[in-house]
Order: sequence, then C-alpha cells, then structure tokens
Amino acid sequence: MVTKIEHINKFIFILFPITFVTGPLIPEILVLFLICIFLIFKKNTLKIQNFEFFEIKWFIVFSLLILILSFFSLNYFLSFKNSLFFFRFILLFVFFKIILEENKNLIFTFQKFLILFILFLCADLLFQFINGKNFFGMESKYANSTRFSGLFGDEYIIGSYLMKLLPILHFLYLFLSEKKNYKITLINIILSTLIYLSILISGERTSLMHLIIYIFLISFLSKKILKINVIPVFVVILSILIL
Repeated sequence: MVTKIEHINKFIFILFPITFVTGPLIPEILVLFLICIFLIFKKNTLKIQNFEFFEIKWFIVFSLLILILSFFSLNYFLSFKNSLFFFRFILLFVFFKIILEENKNLIFTFQKFLILFILFLCADLLFQFINGKNFFGMESKYANSTRFSGLFGDEYIIGSYLMKLLPILHFLYLFLSEKKNYKITLINIILSTLIYLSILISGERTSLMHLIIYIFLISFLSKKILKINVIPVFVVILSILIL
C-alpha cells in the first residue's frame, strides 16, 4: 500500500504544473487529494521532518496578511474565498519537499517532462499563430488574430502560464546542470527562445512586461542565465522589429 501511495505522489508531483491547462478544478482536487494522502498515510513522515522556519515563514506571513486585509474588503465572500484557505499552499510546499527528499532522482524526471511539455505548448501556440488554428483545431476569438491562446482555448492566459514556468525551468538548469553540459545549455537556449516568442505573440502585455523585468533581474543575478539569454533576447528583439 505504501509503495502505491509513493507512486501516486510521484505521478502528482510530475503532472501538477500541466493540470493548470485544464483549469483550476483538477489542480485543486489534486491538492486536496495530496493533503489527504499525507495526513492519513504519511503523518509519521511529517513528524520527523526538520523544516527550517525560514522555508515557510514567508508563506505564513503572507497568508496572515491577506487574511487580515480580507476584513477590509468590499466583497467579503470573494476575498475570504481566496484568502481563508491559502494555507493549503504551505502544506503543498511541505509535501512536495518531502516527496523530493524521499525520491532524490525525481527532480531529473520532472525536468525532462517539463522540457517536453513546454516544447509542445510553445509549438502548439506557434502553429496557431501561423495557421490560425492549433493542433486541436482551436482558433483565436480575437479579430484579426491579435491574441492567441493555444491549448487554453477561450482563456487567453498562456503568456502568464509560460511566465510562471520559466523561472522553474531556469532554476532546474542552474540546480541540475553540470558546468560544461552543452546539451542541456542548448536545450535551455532553445526553450527560452520559444517561451519568449510565445509570450510575445500571445498578445498579453502584462506578461510581456513581467518577462522584460524577469530577464533583466535574472540576467543580472546569474551569469549562466545571462549567457543562455543572449540568443533568445536577440531573436525576440528581431521579431519585434519585423512584426
């Protein structure tokens, strides 16, 4: 039984970022399911875990802050609906940390799966940009095709979604790659280029602004990311000039 639970946990960990494409329902169900699994079957594991308070204190502070601010909201229901159960993300962080500590090689599998998923997501969006329809026949609902959604259908949030996956991709590159692993470096250059272009053609101006800020900050803080950003940034600038 324990082995089956561990396999389920691994499966949820790897697929969790992808489930957001389907909307908020499935990710929320997975979060609830994972919390139940740990509280029922893994409570002894929770007792022996030594978490430094620094790892979760900002989660706790932010949870309390938004809960307090909800009392000053004009719409109590809407505000408390989002803030009251924010603590579930603290639990999710703790559970994912436990899963990774129990399965040291799982993060390598997650990196490979994430690379393939981002590649498919960007390819689908670029195909929609060129042909008017994505791989599944979904069309842009905007006049003159000024915005594109790819796999998200009627929800034009793919730029925001990719913007959230980008730091994870770069973190895995910094955390797992060897000093002179040219293959991984090349893969990250290609993926970064595709993500930057996808955010650009998605038509989401907020996501594009976030990307510009992120590129500036991460390139300033990390020389390795700066090196892999040279080609993607050049391609994006050239694309903007052409468009």
